[in-house]
Amino acid sequence: KSQREKNNEKFNLMIKAVLFDWNGVVIDDLEAVGRAECEVIVALGGKNVNINTWFEEITQDWHEFYAKYGLSHKDFGKVLPLTKQYYAKYDEYVRLTANAKFVLESLKRQDFKLGVLSSNSRSSIEYGIKKFSLGNVFDFVISGEDVTKHKPDPEGLLKAIKKFGVKGSEIVYIDDMTPIFQQATKLEMTTIGFKSKLSGEGIKQADYVCEKFEEILEVISKINSETK
Repeated sequence: KSQREKNNEKFNLMIKAVLFDWNGVVIDDLEAVGRAECEVIVALGGKNVNINTWFEEITQDWHEFYAKYGLSHKDFGKVLPLTKQYYAKYDEYVRLTANAKFVLESLKRQDFKLGVLSSNSRSSIEYGIKKFSLGNVFDFVISGEDVTKHKPDPEGLLKAIKKFGVKGSEIVYIDDMTPIFQQATKLEMTTIGFKSKLSGEGIKQADYVCEKFEEILEVISKINSETK
């Protein structure tokens, strides 16, 4: 068992809050994000890059990808606001992950605190929240504009702990990419790797791996039943 699981058993700590990554987890819009970013890179003077290459090479350290395809460091800050503009062109690729609404509403009815931590723009996240009628689900959203250092830096996780008002060990963090899991584990969070088109083998670093959104309910129920 992990140290977090041992601590939960020892101190009877139960999961009280769930923190979700957005793109690739709650929202199945990775193709929309990727197509938008490919256009933005070219618009800022970078190299032509297609959506297949984006899926194969993008990592949680997005700046590494931008640099590889010709963007200078001074242009990195322009990518997010421009991606917001191009993203709207690809609405056909923006879908809610299967069963996500059912799971989120079920967690809310059970009085879990729910939050979003994403490197995406606030306007893009709020667009999805409005599009899929999730306005009453999340207690807060931490977007790319709300932090000075993006994932996998722990700044966003620390902000989330403060906003939730609970201990790290009482939070489940869910992401489809792996570097941030190490930071979440250091903060004693339980981690769930949610498989998306961007998830590699490293997703197995998480405490649990889910391929379907409804499995998240099962994991949280299992953890809390073991610590009662």
